[in-house]
Amino acid sequence: MNQNKKASIFYFSITAVSLIYFLSAIELPFGTFSKPMQGFYPIILSVIAIALSAYNGVTLLLKKAKETDEQEEPGVEFTGRKDVLKFFAYIGVIIFFIVFSGIIGAYTCLFLLVFALSKIQGLQGIWKPLLLAAGTAVCFYLLFGVVLEVVLPTGFLI
Repeated sequence: MNQNKKASIFYFSITAVSLIYFLSAIELPFGTFSKPMQGFYPIILSVIAIALSAYNGVTLLLKKAKETDEQEEPGVEFTGRKDVLKFFAYIGVIIFFIVFSGIIGAYTCLFLLVFALSKIQGLQGIWKPLLLAAGTAVCFYLLFGVVLEVVLPTGFLI
C-alpha cells in the first residue's frame, strides 16, 4: 500500500470520528451566533473537521503514487515503536482533556493539552511550549469567555 493510501485511510478515519461527534452533538441546542448554546462549538468544530479531513483524504487518493522511495517524506508512516508510542501519547492527552476539563476547568486543561501536544510533537525547550499554551488558552478565553460569552467549565481551580 502506498503512502497516499495510508494517509487517506487516516484522514477518512478522522472523518468518521468527526461524523460520530457531529451526530452526538446535533442533539444539543445550537442557539444562534449571538447567543450560542451547548451545541454551538461541537457542531461547528465537527463540521470543520469533517470538511477538512474528507478534503485531505480525497486529495491524497487522487494524487498519483510517489514514484520512488527517496521522494517520500520522512516520518509520515508508522515505522517503529516510537511512532506508535507518539500516536498513543496524542490519544492519551486528548482523553485527559476530555475527562478533566470539567474537573479542573476547560482553559486550564486547554493549556495542559497544548503544552503536552507541543512537547510530544517535538517543540524544543520549555518557554516556546509554555508561551504557545498560554497564548492559546488566553485566545480561547477571549473568544469564548469574553466575545461569545460561552460558559465553559471552570473547575475547582478558578
